[in-house]
Amino acid sequence: MKEASPFFVHKKRISGQVFTIKINLILKSYIFWEVISNSTDRGVSVVGKTLVVYYSRTGTSRQVASALAEAFGAELEEIQPVANMNGVLGAVRGILDTVGGKEPLIVVGKKTDGYDRAVLVAPIWAGRVAAPAYTWLCRQSGSLKEVEVVTVSASEEADKTHDLLRRMTALKVKPVLHVWNARLRKDGAERVITKLLD
Repeated sequence: MKEASPFFVHKKRISGQVFTIKINLILKSYIFWEVISNSTDRGVSVVGKTLVVYYSRTGTSRQVASALAEAFGAELEEIQPVANMNGVLGAVRGILDTVGGKEPLIVVGKKTDGYDRAVLVAPIWAGRVAAPAYTWLCRQSGSLKEVEVVTVSASEEADKTHDLLRRMTALKVKPVLHVWNARLRKDGAERVITKLLD
């Protein structure tokens, strides 16, 4: 059977009705190929073995990280704080840790040894990268030369946060993307990342 192109829509007539079968996996592969093709202009490295690490309290950063990992064929790893940061009290604890520059205890399964690139996806809280993600960054100074950072927040701009992050860590931090929550809710993670990297 001849393989369908990404633009091909196959129509099959069953019981007098026309059913349109979209080849979703092939189309998704095409979209992600476009992301990879355009990413070098924006500074995101896709060469070599890549690890996408993320912290997500509400699931928003997880969406972005999952889309990036699938686009780049990367492995995905979650940063999990030891302290409970769920609910209102957890949110308050997280913000206080973030504003105070604290490094809360975290659990991360994969080490960065053996990876050519690491991409961190993290939310911005009170103008700073969330404390659990900041802790992870501080731990990488001995194993990585550089970490590419993708931030997610309710604000459309993140330049001040990126500048502050560069000053706060000994590790070379390379902010490459910022995802605005409103755009993410409207367009979805895959489309947002494609637009940002285009």
